[in-house]
Amino acid sequence: MAAKILYDNIKAEVEPFSAENYLVVSTGPLTGSGAPMSSRFNISTISPLTGLIASSNCGGSFGLALKKVGYDALIITGKAREPLWIELNEDQVIFHEADALWGKTTNGRATS
Repeated sequence: MAAKILYDNIKAEVEPFSAENYLVVSTGPLTGSGAPMSSRFNISTISPLTGLIASSNCGGSFGLALKKVGYDALIITGKAREPLWIELNEDQVIFHEADALWGKTTNGRATS
């Protein structure tokens, strides 16, 4: 699904770090079904290394959470002027300031 979205919507010469590139977060057709190993998701975009489609497959609960609010895919386009985080629910997408998170590592500590 992500490859089709990228193919249909971005130009071949798009620069990977430009606002015209897409970041596609997609679930699989069995996500939320209870099937083993089905709570995964992909993050796909145009790679800055190769200029081709890059895709990373991840586990955890995010894929299931995305599906539970009614989304099969989240397509992020454009470029934020400041750090943001995105809140999704069934009827809206909310952008929140993320200045307090900027520079922190995944364990919540500030980088030096």
